[in-house]
Amino acid sequence: MNPLSRRVERKIAAYQNELIATHFAEVENMYAQVRGWAHDYRNHMQVLSAYAEKGDLAAIRSMQSQTADALKRLFRKGSISFGNARDIRPSLKRLSVGGSLNQS
Repeated sequence: MNPLSRRVERKIAAYQNELIATHFAEVENMYAQVRGWAHDYRNHMQVLSAYAEKGDLAAIRSMQSQTADALKRLFRKGSISFGNARDIRPSLKRLSVGGSLNQS
């Protein structure tokens, strides 16, 4: 094999390694996002259960409204896509309705 073809093969191999590393990082980020969303979902369900036990329908409606509004904003901005949503959790944390039950 001549030196030019070896050089081309090395460049192709380096490019493929870079693609694999990028793909791995993106998949890892997606799994982290999903774990974060699952944690936030469980937290919201715990808060809603506490409100339901207290019979606080107004708080439940308020939380539902805030959640729906926040999700509309996120979808409208295009933030919900694995390509550009590096960390959406700070936006989801703003959904919290005050109180110690909402601490993540």
